Amino acid sequence: MADLNRLPRRERRQRAADPLTRFDLVDAARKPVATYSDGRDPAASPEPPIDREARRWRGESSSAV
Repeated sequence: MADLNRLPRRERRQRAADPLTRFDLVDAARKPVATYSDGRDPAASPEPPIDREARRWRGESSSAV
């Protein structure tokens, strides 16, 4: 958004840093996105519920993965 608004680099960085500091997320901002979990526990549900439901409707066994 800052690029679209043609803000100077210093102002872009400051605008991005302000909410991170306000909500104590400075450390999280440095963490690569790929290291975050999607919230599912693979051990608890090895197959997403939507896939299980689709297999059930198609008459397939859930172990036919």
